[in-house]
Amino acid sequence: MNSIFNSLAVVAPTIDADLGIFNKNIRRLEYQLKSSKIDFLFIVVFQSKNSEIQTQVNENYGSFCKVLHSDVLNVSHARNLGIEYIQSVDFQGRVLFFDSTITFDESVWDIFNSPLTTSLPLWFVHVNWTDIKVTTRIEYSQLALIKMTISDVFYRSYVWAAFFSTNLLKDQRFDERFGVGPDAIYQGGEDVLFVVSAFLKNESEAYFSPCCHAYHPPRPLDFGKHLKYARGTGAMFGCLIYSFRSIRYRVIYYLLLSVCNAFLRCFLLKKYSFSILKLRISGFLDYIKSSNTNL
Repeated sequence: MNSIFNSLAVVAPTIDADLGIFNKNIRRLEYQLKSSKIDFLFIVVFQSKNSEIQTQVNENYGSFCKVLHSDVLNVSHARNLGIEYIQSVDFQGRVLFFDSTITFDESVWDIFNSPLTTSLPLWFVHVNWTDIKVTTRIEYSQLALIKMTISDVFYRSYVWAAFFSTNLLKDQRFDERFGVGPDAIYQGGEDVLFVVSAFLKNESEAYFSPCCHAYHPPRPLDFGKHLKYARGTGAMFGCLIYSFRSIRYRVIYYLLLSVCNAFLRCFLLKKYSFSILKLRISGFLDYIKSSNTNL
């Protein structure tokens, strides 16, 4: 390997319903990393109770990936399996938590290979919510990083657009009560909890590259995803307040903004608005009750 800073472990959870887009995007990522001369380790974590599909996954990805299987259907559990594998083989470098629907601009690998990021335990790239993908290379003089605040981390950062050093991930795990999949107690919220925890562990320091892009398909306009993750969002606020006392009052402020936004959507009679508000409040109260929190 060239150096630990030029080495990337990609933890890539997937399920059988996503295998089509997953195969396309992970092959694209493999090509980009090879073209950028980055040493990489792919850990595919396949979540399924279907043994026949597990065999198919082994055949399709076993040649260039370490394939792990899990019958726990929760992305947080799958990512934790990936972290544990990385540590078991004593991998040193940086870690990316890949999402099936994500693609990256070539500029991401330019800044990955640059001296700007080699010593950073935590940094993010810009997210474009679009199907339009532009592949560009940029000059070194155009590369830039901006120091992030806790508000930036809370509202603008995504775990699949972040690069973590392996040292930062020691004793760092996703909260498996939160996640995506039927085995999670709360749907959603796991990304924010993990990123905030890593940010605070890194002494409230992280950086953001505005000129390097990850692409995510546009969010649905019918607010169906807001409804799906509403209870998890409420529980996430409860967990943040309970777990991270140093930012408790800041999180309470964010919670009040979220509730006010939900009330405004109710006033404007937006789709699912009353259900979203009800689920956010119930998720928050459920978490507080289950944790026996003394606020």
